[in-house]
Amino acid sequence: MGKAYLKTYATLLLTGIAFISGFNWLIDPYSLYQSPRISGLNVDKVEFLSHLRLTKAYQISRIKPTAVILGTSRSGRGLSPEHPGWGKEQCYNLALPDLGMYELLRHFQHANATRPLKLAVVALDFRSFNIEKPGGAFSESRLAVTASGDANTAYLGARLTQQLSTLLSWDVLGSSVGTIRRQGWTKDALFDDGRWDRTTEQFLHHKAFVAYTKSTLARLDEYATKNNEHAPSGAAAIHPSFNHYRTLLRMAYRDNIDLRLLISPSHAWHWEALRIKGAWSRFEHIKRMLVRINAEEAEKAGKPAFALWDFSGYNDLSVEEVPAPNDEKGRMRWFWESVHYKKPLGDLVLDRVLDYHATGRVAPQDFGVKITPANIEEHLNNLQKGQKEWEEAHPRDVAEILHISEEYERSRPCCGAP
Repeated sequence: MGKAYLKTYATLLLTGIAFISGFNWLIDPYSLYQSPRISGLNVDKVEFLSHLRLTKAYQISRIKPTAVILGTSRSGRGLSPEHPGWGKEQCYNLALPDLGMYELLRHFQHANATRPLKLAVVALDFRSFNIEKPGGAFSESRLAVTASGDANTAYLGARLTQQLSTLLSWDVLGSSVGTIRRQGWTKDALFDDGRWDRTTEQFLHHKAFVAYTKSTLARLDEYATKNNEHAPSGAAAIHPSFNHYRTLLRMAYRDNIDLRLLISPSHAWHWEALRIKGAWSRFEHIKRMLVRINAEEAEKAGKPAFALWDFSGYNDLSVEEVPAPNDEKGRMRWFWESVHYKKPLGDLVLDRVLDYHATGRVAPQDFGVKITPANIEEHLNNLQKGQKEWEEAHPRDVAEILHISEEYERSRPCCGAP
């Protein structure tokens, strides 16, 4: 009687485990596995964005690409591994939201340890040099090597444990059920090559411009508070992120990785928000440091400096007109909102950076400038002139951004908000 009971219990337990793991594998709410995508069941991964650090670390181990894209969400949405400029290299988009320089370096190390990289496009943002510590979703245990470059002895164990947990945990089961229930709710999709983007052109651009401008203002306040000791002057100007940037360059020179560096584009509204918050001078400081360190490391390596392109600031594409507040059908060609650009603009970025010439596709002459110690000051002066010209030509945009800023300041707890 006892044996029969135990046998029945064990059978039910194993059946339950098999059902839950099979169910989670099939629904695959975080896009970890190659389970079939079935319309109406699991095509839309509504929780993928909050688990990208888990997903991408393991996809690198599975795919073993020879080329990667690294950067923040701008690059995650806009730069495509399918661009023909990658040639024969197998590219994966390893960009992650809110990526600071340390975490960028650590994922670069992870990809290179998994399979030696031949080519990498690294997109650098203002944000990259204002985040000192990775967020809570980052885990060193998911990466194949330690920060010093040694094999990570905890890696295989952590990988096995986390993979089992993505098949058997109650949290993942809840995510799987939510994935089925919310099919058709999300307008964003994660593609197999690591890029993610909106799946529809239906978008209220003006409303998004306002929301992202408010978000930019809040982030700039956050950075100013955290990095006060790293003000762009004096001995304290060396933010720890610059050391991570230097380490990345040394790795690339040492391992003969063809590194292509760029500073990301955004819309003129975003740059105006930086100016209003007084962050423009720090942005210029970051660019000077990038140029200087790039030149120093090239000299130490005895090799030509890596190309460093600046797509930020004001050019024919970044000044695209924003649809009016009541225009629900207006569509923008190059931007989703003030921060993120669309894939067609990303294709022009990769045309420049990968030195690819597509038939019938030509970027404006002022889109992207290769910056060096010889031209950095002239380039920064030109950007300041472009800023003034845009402000003079777009008084209503400037007035609206100022209004958003004033509303934001009044809403802050320090400024009398309830």
